[in-house]
Amino acid sequence: MRREFHLIIGIFVFFMYAYLLHGIHSITIGYFVLGFCAVIVGSILPDILEPATNSKHRGIFHSWWALKCIVCIFGISVAITLVLALPESTKGIVFAVSCCALGYSFHLLADSTTRRGLPD
Repeated sequence: MRREFHLIIGIFVFFMYAYLLHGIHSITIGYFVLGFCAVIVGSILPDILEPATNSKHRGIFHSWWALKCIVCIFGISVAITLVLALPESTKGIVFAVSCCALGYSFHLLADSTTRRGLPD
């Protein structure tokens, strides 16, 4: 799948995530920009780690195992954000991690719908 599609999917999912999270905790413009940048990085990170040099470029960073790990990281970071009363500096870092994991996971989910899919 092309990089532009991964970016569009990541940005769309980020807007939904930010909207839902803003309903629970208010998100400042600074956090919004930080999360937006983080989701862009997460959306293209698998292809940076494993460049598409040939048709078999999908290794460990494009696998179901990686998706499971990234979803766990996303879930833990969201739980930390929602449950713990964190200082502002830590809250921004955790939000950025969750946004990056969100972009990465949707990159892998989008790749799983292609003909090659994701390796085990």
